[in-house]
Amino acid sequence: MPTGNSSTPGRVAAAVEAHARRRAWWEAETAIAAVVSDPEVRRLGEEIERAEALLGPDDD
Repeated sequence: MPTGNSSTPGRVAAAVEAHARRRAWWEAETAIAAVVSDPEVRRLGEEIERAEALLGPDDD
């Protein structure tokens, strides 16, 4: 019986890992989109941008 990812258990494990990564990525993107679209978060972002504009350019 072949070993490594060429075996059926190896292919299944690789597929499960790939699915878990895609699912985690999707969940993170969904959560970020929900937070960014929140009206209060948008308002605070605009307030921060106004404050940064008053402070002037960053000299890093």
